[in-house]
Amino acid sequence: MAAVSASYVSTLYNAGAVASGANKRASLLTSSLGDKPTSEVEDRLSAALEAMKRAPEENRQATRNRARQRVEAVREQLKLIKELYAQNPKEMAKALRHLVKELKSALKAYKEAGGDMQTVGGAGLTAPAAAPAPSETRTAPADDALSAETDSEQDATTVAAEVEAEEAARATDPMAGPASAPEPARASLDDLEARLGALMGDEAFVQSVDGLKRKIKELFETARIQSAFLERDKARDSAFETLDKALKTLDEDVTDYTRDVQDELIGVRLQIKMIERGELSAPAGLDVTA
Repeated sequence: MAAVSASYVSTLYNAGAVASGANKRASLLTSSLGDKPTSEVEDRLSAALEAMKRAPEENRQATRNRARQRVEAVREQLKLIKELYAQNPKEMAKALRHLVKELKSALKAYKEAGGDMQTVGGAGLTAPAAAPAPSETRTAPADDALSAETDSEQDATTVAAEVEAEEAARATDPMAGPASAPEPARASLDDLEARLGALMGDEAFVQSVDGLKRKIKELFETARIQSAFLERDKARDSAFETLDKALKTLDEDVTDYTRDVQDELIGVRLQIKMIERGELSAPAGLDVTA
């Protein structure tokens, strides 16, 4: 009877262990299945946030690319207009007026896509620290002097402990070399160089607009010369007057934007030179984006 009882108890114990193991495996499986959807949701949210961060810059770049395409389209249209209206000054003026309007619109879109240009002349940049100027002497209270002395001792103890810890870490690692010197201006220098490249792209764009504007003026002058040998035409005179005003407005826009770009180019190049020579330092967080 005792043997039967022992066998029965053993059987019950083994069954309980098997059930417990099955429950643990089921719990682990459920946990892993539950984590998978959560991980996917987090990944999707992270991707969505990254896309939202990139969206403004991507939109600006897309707008500027469209502006470049519009300028190139004007270049091709100008060739056709030159051939089609070579002997028709009035229609030439009307067609050229359309191209001037298109150039002005493309320039405006390109400029607005870059936002307000932020001149980095001195913002966030610091020259090497000079020796402090002598200040007026005053008698400090005894407790102030004691507090300053205590703080100095604590600072010295903290620095000494950090140095000892760093030396100990290098001693335990035979492959570790001397601590590298920090480069606080490196990130800012990279930002300035990136800004320089963007500004050079802006300069190339406005130069292309200016070049087309000059070609339009040349064709306009040719049309004027041709009209001198023709009978007076009020419609043609009106077309000439409208084109002349449009060209003057475009010329002002091109001049203003060219000046803004060149002024910032000068400032960025100067700051890069000063940082490279060690005459100017810049924090890593310097924002020089347009």
